[in-house]
Amino acid sequence: MRVAAAMSRTEEADLAAAEAADAAGVSLGAASPDLVVVLVAAEHAEELASVGAAVETRLEPEVLVGAAAEGVLGPDEEVETGPAVVVWC
Repeated sequence: MRVAAAMSRTEEADLAAAEAADAAGVSLGAASPDLVVVLVAAEHAEELASVGAAVETRLEPEVLVGAAAEGVLGPDEEVETGPAVVVWC
């Protein structure tokens, strides 16, 4: 089983989603993931649907789950304030 994760702290939600999805995809190689979990910090909560769509377009997972949270955990850091999008595959 291959696992990948990436985070973007970019302020524009759609761009952050693209950056995180692309970085996670590089770690996966050519394989499409079975499951992708997308977490957005509170600053991006209103854009959760467009963030999910951007991630789905790039990674084409079998299942996509998304949530907004007060804090998110990325591969190397936890973000409790400020914008963040995390993609776990």
